[in-house]
Amino acid sequence: MSGQAVTAVLRRARRLLLVMAWIGCAAAAGADGDAVVASTEWTAAFARAAGIEEIRVLAPAASRHPAEYQLRPSDLRAVAGASALVFAGYEAMAARLQELAPRRAAVLRIDTDYSLATLRRSLMALQAAGGDPAAAAGSLQAIAKEYAAWRAELAARGLAGAPVLVHRFQEPLARELGFDVAAVFGPLPPQAAALASLAEPPATLIIDNHHNAVAAPLVEMHAPAPVVAFLNFPGTAGTATLLDVVRHNRRLLAAALDG
Repeated sequence: MSGQAVTAVLRRARRLLLVMAWIGCAAAAGADGDAVVASTEWTAAFARAAGIEEIRVLAPAASRHPAEYQLRPSDLRAVAGASALVFAGYEAMAARLQELAPRRAAVLRIDTDYSLATLRRSLMALQAAGGDPAAAAGSLQAIAKEYAAWRAELAARGLAGAPVLVHRFQEPLARELGFDVAAVFGPLPPQAAALASLAEPPATLIIDNHHNAVAAPLVEMHAPAPVVAFLNFPGTAGTATLLDVVRHNRRLLAAALDG
């Protein structure tokens, strides 16, 4: 084969590769366009609980601090082609998400905590992203049932209405469980003035936050009160759904109380 013939073959091969790459990118963009894009596994878990099935999650599930995740170039295409964006507003990426949101996409900022009131409000809001009211109602019912069993378990241990010190990001769950919140700390490590005030109230239990635990200075003050660090974002210990996290936290608390 002559040099000119080889050159022609190579040119045709390059053109074919470019066409294939373009087709692949178009297919990927189309797939992304069919999905709801969620900022973290927590907002994704809300979306799943609302009955949404096709979800692209931006922050990796393995991240200990998902809210601090910064968007990567590969994320931008997904965001630009999303049918809906779900975020909570406290993420480092929140402003960028709103800037990149296509006009046709539903942009939903939801509240994220584990109180039944917040769960109900946010799951209903997610109907605008294609949620299923029956699925949302089923999710709420399952979590409410788990809370009832958990409160009964705490009552059997003599802990109904027990005073607790609780991390600010876990306060809604502590109140949902019927604890008496004696004081709130965090999200920053408590400084000298705060430590003095946190030393005063009695505490049967200290509830910290897994994702930014700062209760260490309180442990010695309130010994022998057990300490537990509740989860918020799914992804740890095989958790994927809101109910998974609730059940995981229930097991963590039981282990802390039995330890």
